[in-house]
Amino acid sequence: MRIGFRCDASVEIGSGHLMRCLTLADELARRGAECLFLGAPSTEAWRGTITARGHAFKPLNPVPAQPTATVEAATHAAWLPWGWQSDAAATISALPQPVDWLVVDHYALDQRWQEMLRPKAHRIMVIDDLADRPHACDLLLDHNVSNLGIARYDGRVPDPCQRMLGPAFALIHPDFAQARQNRAASHTVQRLLLFQTAGDPLNLTSAILRRLMAERWSGLAVDVVTGAINPRLDEVQAFCSARPATTLHVDTNAMPELCARADLAIGAAGGAALERCASALPSLTLVLADNQQPGAEALEKLGGMELVRQSAPDDLDAFDAQLGALVVHESLRQRLGARGAVLVDGLGTRRVADAIIADKPSLHLRHAVRSDAEWLLDLRNDPATRAASLTTATIPLDSHKAWLDNTLTNPDRLLLIGVNADKAIGTTRFDFDDVGGATVSIAVAPEAQGRGLSGDLLRQSELWALAHRPSIQVITAVIRRENNRSRHLFEKAGYELVQDNAETMTYRKRV
Repeated sequence: MRIGFRCDASVEIGSGHLMRCLTLADELARRGAECLFLGAPSTEAWRGTITARGHAFKPLNPVPAQPTATVEAATHAAWLPWGWQSDAAATISALPQPVDWLVVDHYALDQRWQEMLRPKAHRIMVIDDLADRPHACDLLLDHNVSNLGIARYDGRVPDPCQRMLGPAFALIHPDFAQARQNRAASHTVQRLLLFQTAGDPLNLTSAILRRLMAERWSGLAVDVVTGAINPRLDEVQAFCSARPATTLHVDTNAMPELCARADLAIGAAGGAALERCASALPSLTLVLADNQQPGAEALEKLGGMELVRQSAPDDLDAFDAQLGALVVHESLRQRLGARGAVLVDGLGTRRVADAIIADKPSLHLRHAVRSDAEWLLDLRNDPATRAASLTTATIPLDSHKAWLDNTLTNPDRLLLIGVNADKAIGTTRFDFDDVGGATVSIAVAPEAQGRGLSGDLLRQSELWALAHRPSIQVITAVIRRENNRSRHLFEKAGYELVQDNAETMTYRKRV
């Protein structure tokens, strides 16, 4: 399988788009795919990084076009001063033969560019964070937390397009999940990790280091990460040399290891924040761009990190007080690290690669609606489902409809439908209490069992429940003793047995 990647990196754009594409390319190459990166002239600076990981790189040579209102309609059109049409022509020229998949991770490219590239790509995947423009793609990935679910891209992608939405699909290197396992328990903050993007156009690395020179922080060791493209690299080096116990890492490949040994991080929002979550590393996070704000606020609301209170991207007035509170309060750090690891399990790259290599439709969720009544009743009355349920009696249609009406209007209940290949394959229900608890139940349709979908259904449902009710601290599942399938499912998902009765077993998971 041949897979092309169209993404860029620069001081203005940063390296995040390229790095997440590289993470996906590494996994695809591990499965036998050949990956080719196509980048604008600024991306040439990362050629060595790309080729060192076994991938090919072709620089694009677009012919500058005269900008027009029509051509430059995209919000981030300034990222392509030569215009999207010239970029499309240069990309077509760089692809003498069609690729099986073309992965596009670029805020300045939209449906028009993708339609021009269609003859050169059997399938097109778009990675987007903005939901601000239409796409002509077969697969769309957005790792941001959003209550809107799949509706966020309604009208912006074709109806058959697969939508992989939420942090369950974040393109994170698997070593970050391993870092979570390697983390040593620490009751105090002894080491900080500081990373404000490779280019750091606002020079926040120097600004934060200047504050960390204060006597109150002198006992903290600091690992500082930045890129060779940082225009203020000399200044950063000077601060690191002047401050004791401070180590500078330039274009490092050891981020997972640095996350594993840090007790607290100070970093940017976006993909790097999700990496810290996957590492169970508590962090104080700064929003550097407007497009990061909604996802960062949603992640903070779910307890995955703490945001610096900023009136502008370079505002650090609240920084010292917030850092001091995190250093002092061990319980707050533990809560941030634990919740972050729940929200981002670090397996998203594998899920996305499955969809590309195996051409396997992804599982996604939606809210149940009244038109689901017949399907839900068939599932509830299926003999295997009833045998595994706490209530085994057949359910009449009238009482089922009354139950569904009550469920859909009950603010303390959440009913979700899992969809795979445009077919409903299962359902989850959460009942919430007023003290941070939720009870979950799950049922998978008989025709969908044995396909490895139940784990993803439960995992994604937990994330939806947290987005619906951020105050959740504990999720409980009560299952019949003889239901070995459910026992294995919940144990594998991290639930612990807390009560063992004659007929039922109660499992619990802290989130």
